[in-house]
Amino acid sequence: MNNVFNPYDAVSVTIDEKTNVLLGYSVYKNKFEYKGDIISEDSAINNSISNAKNFNSNSEVIGKRLTVIKPKDRTLDNSSDSLMLAYQIDFEDIVIFIDASNGNYIGNTTKKNKKEAQSFSDEGLWNAGYSGNMAAGGLKQMDYNVTKNLKAYTFKNGNVDQLKNFIETGDGGKAMFVNCHGNPYSLANTRNNWSLNIDQIKNPRVFRFVFLNSCKGAYYDNWARKFGIKPGEWGAFLGWTDNVYTIDSVLFPERFWKYADGRRPIYRAMQMAKDEMPSTYTTNAGGGGATGTPGEEGYIPSGTHFVSQKPLPIRFIGSKDTDASGRIY
Repeated sequence: MNNVFNPYDAVSVTIDEKTNVLLGYSVYKNKFEYKGDIISEDSAINNSISNAKNFNSNSEVIGKRLTVIKPKDRTLDNSSDSLMLAYQIDFEDIVIFIDASNGNYIGNTTKKNKKEAQSFSDEGLWNAGYSGNMAAGGLKQMDYNVTKNLKAYTFKNGNVDQLKNFIETGDGGKAMFVNCHGNPYSLANTRNNWSLNIDQIKNPRVFRFVFLNSCKGAYYDNWARKFGIKPGEWGAFLGWTDNVYTIDSVLFPERFWKYADGRRPIYRAMQMAKDEMPSTYTTNAGGGGATGTPGEEGYIPSGTHFVSQKPLPIRFIGSKDTDASGRIY
């Protein structure tokens, strides 16, 4: 198909923003061929106008193009992972995708909204409040609409597991930070009155970004895949491949959120944060910040000396080129 861009059959290059040195490149080889009939552009526009009205949009068409998409990557209401030839019709407040083969509605994305994100932090952990607030601020910086910053001793509210509920409901393309105990197959809190096994999660949404700040959450790639994040293909997942020291589980996120700005690739932000990790760390007098706060559960007294893990057992899973931002394109 001439003049039709397929972003899944392309080369993406990553350059160091400070030195202009080539850091690496990714080659995507998901070829797509379509030899059938294609509806006219006018038909696609007319169909999109009809569908836009269903979403209370009366704005005018401001752009149009024929492209290749995976609906789960581009729409709010279609989780299909199949490549499709589609007309992308841009309105002022919404984008409608129309199947180029038959004129059927594929899905939409609302321009004025951001993707949702939530932060969960087990309050029984050292410095849970600081970690949760850092994550909520970092996710906002990445252009997510942060709807919850939960710092609690359990993620269960009555009969509702709030973490499980967030994973299984709502739109795709979300993000979350989870700070708790864990292993390759389950998550748990400090007080042992809440846990979530990976096989208890049914019909999970596809996430753009997940930071699982728990021991051995990235020992395998099963947690990443549970959230729809595929190695080398889609989304960004950060987790630990081993038991993570208390101090590293705070100092690394403290540095990572500084660089994860919704523009820089997550993989690059991870590498920059790793480069800034100290070999040793001594808590400061007065508490606060990465030392904890006096009176907070798990507070570590000033003058306590730590040695960071080397090499740091943080692992990235996903597409190394993605900034994983919450922006809706």
